[in-house]
Amino acid sequence: MKKKAKINLLAIACIMMLLAMFILPHFLGPDHSIIRNTISDLGAQNSAGAWIINSILVALALSSVITVWGCFKGSVFIRAILILFAVSIVFSSFFNHAPVNPEIPYNISEDGWHKYFSCITWIA
Repeated sequence: MKKKAKINLLAIACIMMLLAMFILPHFLGPDHSIIRNTISDLGAQNSAGAWIINSILVALALSSVITVWGCFKGSVFIRAILILFAVSIVFSSFFNHAPVNPEIPYNISEDGWHKYFSCITWIA
């Protein structure tokens, strides 16, 4: 894949993420706010449209690896951190956050795994 195509792939994923961050809260009801809630809240358990933000997170993780992998040919450590970053984003999108509304039932262990992988993402 050419360098320009890789950069375009990452740019498309980033634009999709920005659009979802600003448009999706308007369709999820009065509980969600662009200012108060995080990206993880948009993909929360039992939330309408959670699959949208979670799919975009997976696309963003994969496009990050595809775009940046060739830049660090001699550095195994940085490539390992890149893989850790991408895998933790993918897992944090598979394990969803607890819903914003506490009255909605959710799986507490799934919420815990989401927080664990989100922390790994921030560290990586």
